[in-house]
Amino acid sequence: MNNKLVIELGIDKLQYNLYDVVIRNLKEHLGIIFTEENIIFDEYKINFSKNRIVIFIIFSGKELDIENVKEIIVKAINRTIIPIKNLPLSNELKDYIIWIQGMLNKKYFSFNEFILTKEDKEKFSFLKINDIENYRLSLEHYNIILEKESRKKYFINSINRLVKENGLVIYNSSYIIEKYINEFNLPYPIIKSIDNRYLEYPKELLTTIMLDICNIIPVKNDKNILMPYFIFCVEKENQSNSELIDSIYNQKLNEIDHILLKYEAAMNYNYEYYLTKMKNTASLKKIGTLYDETIRLKELTKILGGYLNVGEDTLVNLEIESEICKMDLATEVVEEMSELKGVIGYLYAKKKNFNDIVSSAVYMYYKPRFCYDEMPSTTSAKILSIADKLDNITNSFIYNIINGIDNKHQTIDIRRSASGIINIILENKWRLNISNIISDLIYIYVKNSDLIVDYDVLKNEIINFIMEKFREELIKKGFNYKDIDYAIEDNTYDICNAYEKLKIRRN
Repeated sequence: MNNKLVIELGIDKLQYNLYDVVIRNLKEHLGIIFTEENIIFDEYKINFSKNRIVIFIIFSGKELDIENVKEIIVKAINRTIIPIKNLPLSNELKDYIIWIQGMLNKKYFSFNEFILTKEDKEKFSFLKINDIENYRLSLEHYNIILEKESRKKYFINSINRLVKENGLVIYNSSYIIEKYINEFNLPYPIIKSIDNRYLEYPKELLTTIMLDICNIIPVKNDKNILMPYFIFCVEKENQSNSELIDSIYNQKLNEIDHILLKYEAAMNYNYEYYLTKMKNTASLKKIGTLYDETIRLKELTKILGGYLNVGEDTLVNLEIESEICKMDLATEVVEEMSELKGVIGYLYAKKKNFNDIVSSAVYMYYKPRFCYDEMPSTTSAKILSIADKLDNITNSFIYNIINGIDNKHQTIDIRRSASGIINIILENKWRLNISNIISDLIYIYVKNSDLIVDYDVLKNEIINFIMEKFREELIKKGFNYKDIDYAIEDNTYDICNAYEKLKIRRN
């Protein structure tokens, strides 16, 4: 006999870009428990929407009652850790849950420790599960779509209709679309026009302001020319709320105007001004100054270039790129809007007549910043990106050790740095020994400062963190947990080789 189970977790105060991490961890722990309990499942899905994580299971064989189900769910929740630092409540999933309800076949149940007030039920759009078969339909009646891909399909179809009506196309914005479909129950696009004066600014600047700071989508024509429009998102239920829409529109314009004024001021200073400022500016929650970072990058990029046998021209470009890439961190506009780092450096480098390869590397080396972001396209930009991201990780670990902060969990920024390193290496099939590179960088730190740390502890903590992040990346790519662990153990410091062997094993 097949049994059908649905479990709904009400979630509050958890960032929507962390739902995927939570779901992967929760799914792994549930799978382990199913194996321990000899539960055979025929279908197993975890979906989410705003304030909800929903588990669907069809299982056969062993009979379960509601108490068995509750015990399994609680055990899995208690094991689910969010491996990220500085979260609003804690690193435990259970602290973000505000309700749990479920249905086993036709029997409804809830967890008595989670009791919502009438106000909370309205605030979080709580809907009691009455029937498993009609559960999705009842949510859709209130514009709540559980399946991420369904929300994405709806939004993309809506936005394509919207721009085609105006003879336009949207700018490359995969990660903003991903943000919309994570943050909204059913995202609905709104298009608004802007003054042509905005188009007089560099395209790289304007699109970055729109996408990364204002979280709006630029619009272009079929000749790839920016047009005086942008698109933002509201819940579908608010599509006719003109007061809300006008408020969002005006807020976005004010943000753009404020940043453009800061940009204009930043471009008026000479490089010597910023060089002096870099030497006197301590990095926030880091070891040393901004200029200290450039010294380390010069040395590490040269070492990486040697490992990869790059040409002399690339080594020369890397030295220049390392020298100037941190300059924009000393500008007021980047100090206030960190999303513009790289962009301001690129525009400044162009103004100072550096060659295109150097200027482009200064723009691209921060990439990839997150999932769906583009990769650096030149060899020097890729090497500079790896060096900078590894320095960011190492600096953070050293800072934590010196200040007595546990390195068990890391910030989103540090985790993204690790993901970027991993994906650049895998994409380019670079055979780099992570252990050797970390050793090289720690030596650079010790050589250039009076830093005293336990070398072995520091190195092991960094390696373990990067390899654990590598494991997460492989899970996202759909590899089997046991195969991943075997491949990592067999190729401890060569992530490219481990990945290639995993692909062969799967095929």
